Amino acid sequence: MRFFLFALLLFLYPGIRAENTNETSNVGFSFKPHIGFVIVHSRELAFVKESLPKGFMLETYRYNTGADVYDHCLCSAKTGISFAFWDYDNPTILGRSADLSLFLEPVFRINKSMNFSIRGAAGLSYLSNPYDSVNNPYNLSYSTKVSFNLSVGIQLNHALSRQTQLQFGTYFNHISNGGIKEPNKGINFPTFSIGMTYVLQTPYYERKTLSLSSQRSEQSDRLSLHFSGSNKQVEMKRYYPIAGMAIQYMNAVSSLNGIGIEFEWLWHGANYHIAELNNLKGNALSFSSAIGNELYLGRFYFQQYFGVYLKKSAAEKRDVFQRYSLFYRAGKHLMPGIGLRVHGHVADFLDLRLGYNF
Repeated sequence: MRFFLFALLLFLYPGIRAENTNETSNVGFSFKPHIGFVIVHSRELAFVKESLPKGFMLETYRYNTGADVYDHCLCSAKTGISFAFWDYDNPTILGRSADLSLFLEPVFRINKSMNFSIRGAAGLSYLSNPYDSVNNPYNLSYSTKVSFNLSVGIQLNHALSRQTQLQFGTYFNHISNGGIKEPNKGINFPTFSIGMTYVLQTPYYERKTLSLSSQRSEQSDRLSLHFSGSNKQVEMKRYYPIAGMAIQYMNAVSSLNGIGIEFEWLWHGANYHIAELNNLKGNALSFSSAIGNELYLGRFYFQQYFGVYLKKSAAEKRDVFQRYSLFYRAGKHLMPGIGLRVHGHVADFLDLRLGYNF
């Protein structure tokens, strides 16, 4: 999951999208047919285990080969928009979907005719056949017409000419609504692709010396207080509020990342309501500790935390969780953002977050 969100963050990173001369900023297009299979990660998804998704991606992108990008990642980079269509080979349950995504693709040269790239994308999906208790009760993968899509891929690219490349790729794709509505087991499907990409001009690669020492001075250790708010639907009916507060210490270990520790108090109204329905003892409060990593991407900070519940709210069955958050540093003190809490392969909820740095 962290690689998927990392792709979206890098797309917004100013260094990647810095202004460059026409020589180092190029426009390109790609077409990629795909075929794959659905991962059945729960016994409840046995009805879709024979599904073999197939589809295609159409992409337009800007290919940046300037020195600013090279200094950041020792690579060149593509940032663009992707449209994808998927037929899940299961029309009565999973149906079809159309995706619109933003993507980032760092490109690393192997030699003059070959390179490899790591592609990450995030966006929205429109799905044709969501769960319905009467008409489609076996689709536990998604329950909303519009969901989120995330993907990561690795590609080997071979030059057929100065402007055209043949691409061989393997991808991992995920679609879910982030816990907004149940059921939400999600669709996880690896795919394989052979495609073509074309740039309008012959790429010019600009290089200069990498300087990390000057970049490191921009980051510093910090103590911060975080507030969060969300809601979650129970039994496909009413939504219940979720609110949290956390204290976090982040140690900047390099110009690109920091290591942190966090303690969080969370009031989970949805879990409390589930406990009441099942006559379980307890309350809505939980307390947890977590350790994590933070990537510095210009003004955008991407956090990945792994946490342990020291006290669980009523009806909470898991002992551990993951959380992925994207913050924007709006000034010296304020950091608004969004977060996703996950238990294993299942998203619990999306939330809005506000951090205050002391």
